[in-house]
Amino acid sequence: MSSAALWGVSSRSSFAHQLLVCSLPNLKTLEFKVPSSSEGFNECLSIWAKNSSNRLWSLADLKIEEESISRRFNFADVQDIIRYSPNLESLSLKRCYSITADYDLDLRNLKRLRIIESRFHREGLFLCKYCRHLENFTYISFGPHWAMDRLPAEIVVALEPAKQNLKQLEIFHFSRDSPREQHQGIESLRDFPALEAVTLNPGALSGSLNPADTPDAPNRGIFVEKLPDSLVTLTLVNVSRDLFEDIRLFAQCATEGGFPHLQTVSISGGPPDSRPDEDRPTFEHFDESEWALLRAMFESGGIEFECQSDWWHRLRSLCDMAP
Repeated sequence: MSSAALWGVSSRSSFAHQLLVCSLPNLKTLEFKVPSSSEGFNECLSIWAKNSSNRLWSLADLKIEEESISRRFNFADVQDIIRYSPNLESLSLKRCYSITADYDLDLRNLKRLRIIESRFHREGLFLCKYCRHLENFTYISFGPHWAMDRLPAEIVVALEPAKQNLKQLEIFHFSRDSPREQHQGIESLRDFPALEAVTLNPGALSGSLNPADTPDAPNRGIFVEKLPDSLVTLTLVNVSRDLFEDIRLFAQCATEGGFPHLQTVSISGGPPDSRPDEDRPTFEHFDESEWALLRAMFESGGIEFECQSDWWHRLRSLCDMAP
């Protein structure tokens, strides 16, 4: 098997095939689809893990997801694959949950972590505990699993060990309103000095600054106050009209040199289909004059401004949801 080997495992693979995959010496990229009926799958991994000589020394990129869109696999069942991949640089987990797991996995070499439609107890954010060299983090959840869904504020706190190296951050957190959601957004990203690309839905930042709480300080808007000066690219998804003033203030600050490295700002409104359902709340979008004003302000400062329309399709595709 070549050093650039790619091997996939699914419920159609025999147990012998699954075990063979974990024994390939030069495997660099591995994609697992955990079968919905995983008893044999787990037994196979257990047998492999008992052999102390089994190590995936060359594995750099690991993707694990539940095969069924209506189920989630237990992270504890697959953690041995991660434990025995000491040089892992990229890890993607899709549709998993954690209740009992090893919270001391060594992920010191990890540079990229993606968590999509997965449910972790608070302790489950142990994944970031040793990720001091993490450069790229993505978290996507459409809720409303309040008990096990991690809030943006908790995620940013968990990323503290990597704050000197983190360059790209994506957080899409679309849970329903609940008391737990209140005041649980990201307080600030200014302590992440290397952060260049931020992509999020504004709800992840919790409400804008309240002038009543700081009567002597001008309200400069949540984006000015909470985003780092190192920012190069900002992408906002699911932006409603009531955020126009915050974005205008951000544009004003950026054109006055407040974000000296900023090159691109991309904004998209809510879903293209405005009919309300449980996943798609109705939003009032910017009108043409408001879009034109923002474009003129950003471009006057040499900042490229984009109005994107495909983000909802991309997000829902990543989560295997109907467009």
